[in-house]
Amino acid sequence: MMNFIIIGTAFVDRLKTVLVDSALGMAVIFFSLMILWGSIELFHLGVKTFSKKKNADTEEKPSSVDNPDVNNPVIIQDDKAIVAAITASLSAYLEVSPDSFRVVSFKKVDSNAHWNKK
Repeated sequence: MMNFIIIGTAFVDRLKTVLVDSALGMAVIFFSLMILWGSIELFHLGVKTFSKKKNADTEEKPSSVDNPDVNNPVIIQDDKAIVAAITASLSAYLEVSPDSFRVVSFKKVDSNAHWNKK
């Protein structure tokens, strides 16, 4: 019986050592992750502040593409420029390369089209 108690005590000591080492390892990992998270948050705040300052310095006026002036249409006389504009707008709308299609012809239609009415 005495031999069993010595073996049991050794097992309990080993178990205690394993549990303490595991808890210590988890605590080290936890605190390391907290430090990493904190440094990422500080970096994020720095970048956010820098981008706000940069946007305030280089604020641009709205693009004419986003806010077209319907009352003053642009009149283009050059057919090549019209084809280029049609090709660019179609490629942007279809989200394809301009090389994937060709504008063969175009014609002016009645300005009272249904899609043009407000």
